Amino acid sequence: EQGSTGVRSRPTKSSNSTPKDVPEARTSSNSSKSTKVKASLTRSGTPYYCPPGRIAFIAFLIVRLTAVFFSNIADCDEVFNYWEPTHYLQYGYGMQTWEYSPEYAIRSWAYIKLHAIIVCALSESMFYIAALTHLGPRVGRYLIITMLLSAGMWNASTAYLPSTFAMYTTMVAFFYALMPVSTTSGRRAHGTIFWVGLGSLLGWPFSAAVGIPAAFEELVLRNALKKPFERIRRLISGVITSLCIIL
Repeated sequence: EQGSTGVRSRPTKSSNSTPKDVPEARTSSNSSKSTKVKASLTRSGTPYYCPPGRIAFIAFLIVRLTAVFFSNIADCDEVFNYWEPTHYLQYGYGMQTWEYSPEYAIRSWAYIKLHAIIVCALSESMFYIAALTHLGPRVGRYLIITMLLSAGMWNASTAYLPSTFAMYTTMVAFFYALMPVSTTSGRRAHGTIFWVGLGSLLGWPFSAAVGIPAAFEELVLRNALKKPFERIRRLISGVITSLCIIL
């Protein structure tokens, strides 16, 4: 409509628009959104390749087994605090340090018994799957390549030390911590608390600090105003339950 101050548009009705057109527009919007998601996962029309969980586990296991057979035991504490007591539990004889003797008993035999069965490759696979699922295929691909080729991981994966055990439990804890914060499910909070607690209580106490960001996110970030008391209750119940199970 032409006026003295300029052009003013007037809304018009289309004779072809009917209520039946609305679902079609909505479907088109969803299709466009889906196309954008697919486009974000491709480059030059080629999908990003990320190995599935089982293939990742086999790859981790093979690399860690090479460390078992070819890496040196570099720490005297590793021999006398952990390998010898484990040999005693498995075969009935072996040396022990004064920390394990009944007279002092300041080290837990539970940590020694647990290490007869645990495998680093399983923890790494869970960590990789969580990153692939919640952070995207690009992050997952970089992560698995870095962990498989890392000299530090090659040495640490088979080291029989509390800090290595804490590394295992931290990776499993992040399998849960990388999950989205939920207002209805406590799986993320309880899983993270249990594995951080297991690593710090049976392994290396200072590793408990890695759980602080997850707790902060649970309470402050991502719609924290929704059910705040429920979130606090979940954290408290998770701590109490984990302490009872572990101790």
